[in-house]
Amino acid sequence: MYTEKRKKLLRECFRELNKGNSELLMSIFESDVKWEIIGDTKFSGVFNGLEEVTEKLLSPLHANLDGGIKIYVDNLFGEHDYITCQGRGEANTKNKKSYNNKYCWVYEWRQLKVIKVTEYLDTELVTRCFS
Repeated sequence: MYTEKRKKLLRECFRELNKGNSELLMSIFESDVKWEIIGDTKFSGVFNGLEEVTEKLLSPLHANLDGGIKIYVDNLFGEHDYITCQGRGEANTKNKKSYNNKYCWVYEWRQLKVIKVTEYLDTELVTRCFS
């Protein structure tokens, strides 16, 4: 019932993010969202709640980027309360390194709000760019 709405919403969120507007993307997360980034990088771990996600993950990441990041959706797959997004990002770090990563996000939803994100990415690239 919600699968196509969720896919459309994610595409809209990333289109807005690429214009410099993160408000729509941030609005889809429940306040108690759980976000896990795999691996052993400075950004890996489990972040509980939107406040912690913002303070300990998104703000520090953005502070290391020169001009933000653009995210492009390559594929969206949905079943039950899950949408999986294969995507790629384009960014540069403030120390002039190219940070063009590939991602797989697994979003768990409750109606039209995300309650959990599991993020898979090239951890070696994260280490090279942000160490």
